[in-house]
Amino acid sequence: MDRYTVTDIQQLVSEIEVRILRLKKLMGASTAGDRSQDMSMKVLAEVDEAGGVVSREKWLAIGKKYGMDVRGLGGFFVGEGSMICIGGDKRALTERGMNMVKKWRERNNQGEVK
Repeated sequence: MDRYTVTDIQQLVSEIEVRILRLKKLMGASTAGDRSQDMSMKVLAEVDEAGGVVSREKWLAIGKKYGMDVRGLGGFFVGEGSMICIGGDKRALTERGMNMVKKWRERNNQGEVK
């Protein structure tokens, strides 16, 4: 598969995940997984609000703010589908991360997360 096909598949999977979460919300299902996903999206949304790039220290502070163990923040950097990338002391949203935040906000009818 070429790079563009993989990107298309990743975006489709993300859209399916969002739709599944919407269905769960409509059915009134609330699980620990949903809360964990919501917490992760709040972390990404805060990075987005900061301009999409934050320092390592700010990244760790944001994770702690939302109750995440800093060791768990490494999950945002995993594989081709990573939502955050590292550049020296900076942490930045990837295109996938930006798309996920946008879809999460739309799903929750939110503009900016406060």
